[in-house]
Amino acid sequence: MSDNKFAIAILILLLSFFPSRAQQSAKEGMQVKYLYDTLRFEDAIKSGRDLLQEKQVLGKANLIIIHQYMAYSFFNLNKLDSARVHFLTLLSLNRNIKLDPIRTSPKIIDFFQRVRQDFNHMEREERLIPVREYVFEKDPRPSAAWRSVLLPGWGQYFKKQPDRAYWIGGIFMGSAVLTTLSFFQENKYKNLYHKETNPVQIPGLYDTYNTWSKYRRVMSYITLSAWVLSFADALWSDYPHFTLETASGGTASLSFQVAF
Repeated sequence: MSDNKFAIAILILLLSFFPSRAQQSAKEGMQVKYLYDTLRFEDAIKSGRDLLQEKQVLGKANLIIIHQYMAYSFFNLNKLDSARVHFLTLLSLNRNIKLDPIRTSPKIIDFFQRVRQDFNHMEREERLIPVREYVFEKDPRPSAAWRSVLLPGWGQYFKKQPDRAYWIGGIFMGSAVLTTLSFFQENKYKNLYHKETNPVQIPGLYDTYNTWSKYRRVMSYITLSAWVLSFADALWSDYPHFTLETASGGTASLSFQVAF
């Protein structure tokens, strides 16, 4: 296998470990909607609860769909208090949201309008709405990715992953230094080999030159692999999630809005 093919194989292998977030996407909320549309209200509620308990990037659009169809499901099961809570959460995510009168029962729309009035009153009174809270932050991965392009490990440090940053950055810097040293040694013995006229010395000089050449290529591959690993990890891997104290004294997972 040639050097170029070997390098390409390393890149493909590394990238295979980092599935794109774009592929994971907006299926979460739609599965709750599907269960509601097929009149499986209990299943829709269970699916929505499971999704909200998972520590993953749901995104604001998904959260809106999940709470909207959980509210619909609770309403159809005549659990109006639970429906009200999810409608309040829905309004906290998007206070201007409007329900589609063609796809939504007039009874649900009337109920939602009453909840909206309560929500507006609570806002005017500056009262805390006792529902699950969400904080939307900009996804740090795109910014981390370009930092890792400039300096492997910097992106991981930016994502608050110092241990990973030190490992990746250390491997990159160490292999880069060794690549540079082996490059100079390779050139040194290459020149000595070409200048040598004594037949007895030529084979030994060639072997030394060839050894440094192989060592330089190996260290180059390691350096390149560390650079690709740092970029791919910064762009696609998960990052630390935080928790937020709720009014009841518990904690809720924060959901982050994907920015790319």
